[in-house]
Amino acid sequence: MQPTKYKTMPGSSVPLIISFMIVLVLQVMIWPSLAHEGGAVLASTLIKPGDQGNAVEEIQNRLAALGFYSGPITGIFGDQTRFAVEKAQDAAGLSPDGIIGTETLKALDIFEGKIDEYPELKIYSHSPEVFYLQHLLKDLGYFRVQPTGLFRSLTREAVGQFQAARGLEVDGMVGEGTWRALEEQPGIKEEISEERKPQEEEQVDLGKEEEISEPEEIIREEKPEKKPANSTRQPVLRTGDTGEKVRELQILLQRRGFYHSSIDGHFGYQTYLAVKQLQNLAGLRVDGVAGSQTWVELLTDADNGSEMSYTIKPGDSLWVLASRFDTTVNRIKTVNGLSGDGIIAGQRIKIPGAGVLEAEVRSTHWHQVNPMIPPNSVFIITDVETGLSFKVHRLYGNRHSDVEPLSSRDTAIKRQIYGGEWSWERRAVVVHLNGMLIAGSINGMPHGGQEIFNNNYPGHFCLHFYGSTLHNNGTQDSDHQYMVRKAVATGWPLFPQK
Repeated sequence: MQPTKYKTMPGSSVPLIISFMIVLVLQVMIWPSLAHEGGAVLASTLIKPGDQGNAVEEIQNRLAALGFYSGPITGIFGDQTRFAVEKAQDAAGLSPDGIIGTETLKALDIFEGKIDEYPELKIYSHSPEVFYLQHLLKDLGYFRVQPTGLFRSLTREAVGQFQAARGLEVDGMVGEGTWRALEEQPGIKEEISEERKPQEEEQVDLGKEEEISEPEEIIREEKPEKKPANSTRQPVLRTGDTGEKVRELQILLQRRGFYHSSIDGHFGYQTYLAVKQLQNLAGLRVDGVAGSQTWVELLTDADNGSEMSYTIKPGDSLWVLASRFDTTVNRIKTVNGLSGDGIIAGQRIKIPGAGVLEAEVRSTHWHQVNPMIPPNSVFIITDVETGLSFKVHRLYGNRHSDVEPLSSRDTAIKRQIYGGEWSWERRAVVVHLNGMLIAGSINGMPHGGQEIFNNNYPGHFCLHFYGSTLHNNGTQDSDHQYMVRKAVATGWPLFPQK
């Protein structure tokens, strides 16, 4: 009688049936622990809008406990859940995409105090650990506003008060000693009830607009009790969104001098650029998404138009800032209580007046610009008169640059600049290259060859710079050169190009 033969796994001498039995036993052993630790199951799961089930229900419960979600616990990942996820991601310093992945789950764990390491936190930190810190301080009565995940003046003040009360060194920073002291506390102060009524919970109702507590990311030490104008909990807005909230965003950006297009309620490319400009100026994460910190910056400065906030960057000095913002060194020192001239990168100061950061527009010669934009390079052009910006692709040209709109969206913006019809009219533009703003001039008539055929633009157009000439006869075009000089003479807001 022949012995029974078993199939084996490829590359293994172990019979297949035995391998199957081993896997089955391991599953039976491991499953209870996974079922007990819901977070362990979720850790390897991507949860997104449209999903349903126990995993979604668990996320809704966790978000509700943290104050991000106040809707019904349905186990259905709808708009309210997505908005809550975006709020949590925004507070954690993550990109608010509304999808639960590994990083978002890790942030939720830290929000809930499930952390293994305690990093040093100080002014301008932005992380889930800051959110957890703020909750600890709030429970102890030292932090009186809604946690944001952003470490600014009110957080530093609360940390200092806690350190003083515990006999620690008062430096406003959170190191190992402060962390240990915080977590050794029994809990909430006596005057704060341990059993809070449901209507007292400070949750974010994403179906309604809710009043924002004093935003701690904006320094308003002289009037800490004052709230931003129209202080409401705003939605996270990004490219492609539409509606009244987008219109409100555009109006606020326009009042600050960042948005130059029509108020149409559509979050398009111009709105995206304007949001990035504001974020860059305010020292926020520059991602073009209007999250909670961007809204607070807009609303607070709208309420206090006589001053604006600015984060010091490397190379800045009081004299440079005074020149940029059309003010004086003494006025800057007075409103900030500065005794000397020293400032450091990362420092947050107030700028007197309602000035808008302006950058130098350079009159750079064509011979210098030409090697900066080799064929197939992509860069941004901004029309001086309208403030509209669009991307272009460099084709060729040795006496001036021949370029074409990068996409149909860029073609539509160029057509808008020219009033809906093409013409040979010259227009003053600013070209964004290598962190510089360079004066240029364009015409509006499609002509000649092209390399991009799906951009709705039948050809290319000419881009001239100081000293550039015409291809046909090698002479300078006086109209183009006039527009180059016009671009140089026009102060222009600094758009971050990233």
